Amino acid sequence: RYAATTWRGGAILDLEEAGLRLRAGIGTGFRAPTIDQRFGISAFVTGNPDLRPERSRGYDIGADLRVSEALDLSATWFDIRSEDLIAFQGGTYANVARARARGVELEAVLRLGRFGSVSAGWTITRALDETTGERLLRRPEHMWSVSALLTPIERLTIAPALVFTGRSRDFVVTDSGGFGGVGTIRSGLLFHLSASYRLTEEALEEFLTVEWTVTPDANRVGYRYRGGELSFVEREQPA
Repeated sequence: RYAATTWRGGAILDLEEAGLRLRAGIGTGFRAPTIDQRFGISAFVTGNPDLRPERSRGYDIGADLRVSEALDLSATWFDIRSEDLIAFQGGTYANVARARARGVELEAVLRLGRFGSVSAGWTITRALDETTGERLLRRPEHMWSVSALLTPIERLTIAPALVFTGRSRDFVVTDSGGFGGVGTIRSGLLFHLSASYRLTEEALEEFLTVEWTVTPDANRVGYRYRGGELSFVEREQPA
């Protein structure tokens, strides 16, 4: 059983006439190892019962700029220092004594009026194991995305998204299924596309007012949904 107290504080300076907002924050974090990370057993991973909780302290400084009614820009610098970082170590999990992840997040949002909006983001991260000086595994240095929420006609919504993940270090899996040391995962590009069409205004209103209740024989916690609010209700656990 683990217990910890974490905290976060911040400050904002709003320069309304300039359309600029400056912000800064500092806080601590705590993450206990999961049951699977400590005791799980599978064909590829064995838990580590000696894992210690992960503790961290983070800082961030940023700025948000309203360029116009249609365009917002933001930038954030962050620095996170961790002790006993829980990391995958080729077939099991282990604590990294000291780790540090710092970088910059950039974002732009373009509003297209009734036609929707387009947003773009870019994150640059340098994540190091401070005991060895090597890059942490599974932490790509570059990630960027471009997404949109488009409404070309009334009731039709189209949501395309393009996501790029840069190269990162990770364990190499051999043809026999074992781990063969550390290698580099190539960068990749992923495209998402979804669309929806609301047939009638009444359909939306009905969804928000009808009572939804999971039946007692369902294998999840029962809940009720009404008027935009979610509340839990008692039910018997399935046999």
